[in-house]
Amino acid sequence: MKILYIDSQEPDLENLRKAVNILTSGGIIIHATETVYGFTAKWDQINALKRITKIKSRIGSKPYSLMLSKVDDVFKISGLEDNRLREFLNVIYPAPITLILERRKNLESTYWNAFPEIGFRIPDHLLSTKLIEMVGDPLITTSANKSGEVPPRSFTELSSEIIKKVDLVLNSGLCIFKVPSTIIKIHPGLYTYTVLREGAYPTSQFQSNFRRYLQHDTE
Repeated sequence: MKILYIDSQEPDLENLRKAVNILTSGGIIIHATETVYGFTAKWDQINALKRITKIKSRIGSKPYSLMLSKVDDVFKISGLEDNRLREFLNVIYPAPITLILERRKNLESTYWNAFPEIGFRIPDHLLSTKLIEMVGDPLITTSANKSGEVPPRSFTELSSEIIKKVDLVLNSGLCIFKVPSTIIKIHPGLYTYTVLREGAYPTSQFQSNFRRYLQHDTE
């Protein structure tokens, strides 16, 4: 395990490459997002996902969220086809919000086919975006803490026990928002939603954009 300092707003290429090499080799890292510090691994590396689950002492069978760099990938992975939804996502992303959407296609990485829904993140965070783009595949993201514990807002809040169990930690100091992403589920039909967790993205802002782009006309 190594710890490298990296500026999340101006990440240096050498340390990015070191992180990318670990990810493409099936390893796991911890890095800052705009919300909190999180575990990251390639979405198709099942052993890495199992390692993260064990480190987090996670119970249950819900999928990790996927971190992407562009809206088009949401549709490629989910199989959804909806121009109003696409327009809406292009308005709100990038942002500290996780959207839970239906999965309407089978995926090559069969792990995901066990889940009818997937959470999608397009972070407003240069370090996270660079990692996704350089790896060239979706990355999973989940807060770097044991289940039920407070997510780490800075490098100093990371558990030493957890640090020892990953392949690399990128130290970027304090996160921007210091609270987890807002989680919202858009229901089948795409015109109603449920807020599952209040977080860094204002739900009032979400509601305003949702009404404008997705909600059925009532007149």
